[in-house]
Amino acid sequence: MARRRFADLEARLLSYLQSPGASDINSIQDEALRKYAQWKFNTGGDKRKLPASSTRNRQGFKYAIIEPFGMDPTKNELRLAGVSERARTWLVTQPSALKLAVGWKPIPSPSAGTQPSLVRGFVAARAIIRQKAANSSEVTSRITGKKYNTKSGSSQQGYSIPFGSVSNNAEIMQAREIQNAVPNVGFSVSFLPEKYVNAPELATLS
Repeated sequence: MARRRFADLEARLLSYLQSPGASDINSIQDEALRKYAQWKFNTGGDKRKLPASSTRNRQGFKYAIIEPFGMDPTKNELRLAGVSERARTWLVTQPSALKLAVGWKPIPSPSAGTQPSLVRGFVAARAIIRQKAANSSEVTSRITGKKYNTKSGSSQQGYSIPFGSVSNNAEIMQAREIQNAVPNVGFSVSFLPEKYVNAPELATLS
């Protein structure tokens, strides 16, 4: 979304820089274009840093325990998958069918033979669940200061939920279970597949 939103500014900036009379970017008359250029070409130690007055709500970060689809189910291997506190809190309020469909496992006791591990390079499958917005809202770009309409504000909530295997289901079957469990009024759901990035390597948990 951000790339599409800045595509026009990028094209206009390129046109400006290629024009015969181009001068320092700080001399650009168009305020939004000038701010974008200053952000893009900032070469200081705070390169690409958003304005100090720019704030975004930070969400707590937790882990869910799942069983990967790409592992031998007889080994009962568990993995940790990151999830925001916001998404975790939302899931708690949802019907039991959805909570069961994502396949989150309970925290095993310290004496249990199988403990979840954080594996560098492992990317859990995810369900991206969005609550559809009835109306768009006006927001201000933190980079250009320009106002634009969006449906991704507070009127549309999105949740990224990691999910794993349930009863040895294949990933596509589990995705269907989740889709069927998501409330069919006012919500949409899409999926990102499980994958490994480079060779998996065990990471040390702190």
